Amino acid sequence: MLLKNIKDLKIIRQQIKKCPCHFKLKVRLKEKIIILIILSLIVSCKQEALQICDDNIGLKDLTNIKIGSAIDKFYLENNASYREKVIKHFDRISMENAWLWYKVHPEKDVYNWEEFDYLVSFAEQYNKDIIGHSLVYHDYLPQWINDFNGTKNDWEEILKNHIQTLIGRYKGRIKAWIVVNEAFNSDGTLRTSVWLKHIGPQYIELAFKWAREADPTAKLFYNDFDLELNQTKLKAVLRTMKDLKVNGTPIDGIGTQLHINKEFPEVFEIYRMTKQIQDEGWLVYFSEIDISLNLLGKTNIPTTHDLMQQKYLVKEIIRAFKQINPKQQYGISFWNVGDQDSWIRYTFHRIDFPCMFDDNYKAKPMYCGVKEALTE
Repeated sequence: MLLKNIKDLKIIRQQIKKCPCHFKLKVRLKEKIIILIILSLIVSCKQEALQICDDNIGLKDLTNIKIGSAIDKFYLENNASYREKVIKHFDRISMENAWLWYKVHPEKDVYNWEEFDYLVSFAEQYNKDIIGHSLVYHDYLPQWINDFNGTKNDWEEILKNHIQTLIGRYKGRIKAWIVVNEAFNSDGTLRTSVWLKHIGPQYIELAFKWAREADPTAKLFYNDFDLELNQTKLKAVLRTMKDLKVNGTPIDGIGTQLHINKEFPEVFEIYRMTKQIQDEGWLVYFSEIDISLNLLGKTNIPTTHDLMQQKYLVKEIIRAFKQINPKQQYGISFWNVGDQDSWIRYTFHRIDFPCMFDDNYKAKPMYCGVKEALTE
C-alpha cells in the first residue's frame, strides 16, 4: 500500500519522531515509501529501547580513561547502593559540596576539614584519583567574606591563604585542582565577583601561581559551563588562558562541565568545542556531565524516548572525548551518581532524571550508552 496524501505522511513522521532511535534514521519520506517498511523500522526501534544492559563490570574497568563522579559524604554514609556504585564504577572523585567556601572556610581563621578529610580518606581507601573542586568561585561565600572591608593587598592575602591552605593540607594526595571556576559571563567578559571587584582581573593569574607554589606537581585547571553552546564564551576563555599561559601562568588544562539537556546542544557543537580546546594544546577534562530530561518541569516520569535520547547523547559525548589525543585526555566525570542525589533536584526544585542510575541506583539506558561507547 502506498502513501496517498499529506495526512499519511504527517502520521508517519509523528510515529518516527516517537521512535527512540530516530536520530539514526536518514529516511526521506516520499509519496512512494511503503508503509510496511516504515512500520518495521518503528518496531525495531521500540525493541532496541527495551534492551537493558547490566552493570556487573565497573565502568572504570572497561577503559584506560579516568571515569569520575562528584560524590557526597551523606550518601556514602547513608545509602549502601550509592556507595556500592561509587566503589564499583569510578576511579576518580570530585567533592560535590565539601569545597564550598562557606563549608570549608566558614570564618576567617577557621577551617572545617571534616567532610573534606572523609572524602579524601575514602578515595585513598578505594584507590581513587581525586580532583579538588574548586579553589576560587564567585558563589557560596561565607558571610565574613561578604562583610569584609580591606585593601587590595588584604583581599589578595585572603585568597592566597585559602588556596595554599587547602592545597597544602592535601599536597601529594590530591593530584589536580580546579583552580578557578566559572569566571566568565556569556558575552565573554569577566563575571562580576568579589575577587574581580577587590583584586582585579589579575586574580585569575595570581590564583594559578599561588596554587603552583603550594604544590608544584599538581595539575591545574580552569573550569566553566556552556562552552559547547557559546562560542563567544569559549573563545574568550581560550584566548584569556592562552595569554596567561604565554606570560608564564601555570595552567595545565580546561574543564568543560557539559551540564546539557535533551534539546540542546547539538552533537556537532560538542565535537567542535572539544577540538577547539584540544587544538590549543590543553589537557581536556569533561568535568561535570549530566543530561537533563525535564528542563521545564512538566513530567514526573521520563518516557522511553527521553531515556533513549539521553543514551544517544551520552554516547556522543564519550565518542567526542575518545577522539582527543590520548596525551591530552584528562578524564570524564559525571555530576552525581543517580537521579536521587542529583544537584538539579535540590537546586532548581524540580524532578529530573539526569544521571546514569535511577532513584534506586539501577542502571539506565544512559549507563548502557556510556558502557557501549567506552568499549567500541
